[in-house]
Amino acid sequence: MKKITVILLAISMLAVLAACSTSKGGTTVAAADEKTYFTGDAVVGEEGKESEILAEPEEGWEEAKKKAEDNAAAAGDKGPGGFNRSYEEKVVAVVNQERAKVGLGPVNIDETMMAGAEIRAQEQQSLFSHTRPDGRDCFSVFSDLGIAAGYRGENVAYASPCTPEFIMNGWMGSEGHKKNILDPRFTRIGVGYYESAGLGYWAQIFAE
Repeated sequence: MKKITVILLAISMLAVLAACSTSKGGTTVAAADEKTYFTGDAVVGEEGKESEILAEPEEGWEEAKKKAEDNAAAAGDKGPGGFNRSYEEKVVAVVNQERAKVGLGPVNIDETMMAGAEIRAQEQQSLFSHTRPDGRDCFSVFSDLGIAAGYRGENVAYASPCTPEFIMNGWMGSEGHKKNILDPRFTRIGVGYYESAGLGYWAQIFAE
């Protein structure tokens, strides 16, 4: 059975913060079908205060990412390429299903945030991080696009091609990512999915 590797990162902040204090707490979710998840860092923060990392990236995600890239290159798997709106909207639907299970209201698609999430998804191809390729914090995409929000969050993932439900299963299996998805303060969402050379890059951005 082909092994699918997923690496996840989550961040939630009130404002762009430069400093972070850390504490370990990442988890791996082992699925019955032998697919493997690697969770990344989960961060919370408040404007004017030092942010706190709730979970650090787990050991092995870099090796897993390189292996997935090598396997895709060897197989000549280039995939369809580009963005996939239907996948993005399906993630929103599953997010709202999970929120409804715990009595929370839905998050609504914000088209400008959808554009921002697609930017962040594509950026994961060159730098899998909450830091953008130009060195700025991930939430600079909000200011770049004129998105007003006090409290903001981000989840990202890297994977060999898989379904939106599969990615959501990985995010919901990680406490940091799940916390963003089920945060009652969030009312708006943007989701981006970018596929290149047979590999998929995902981003969720949230706002109150």
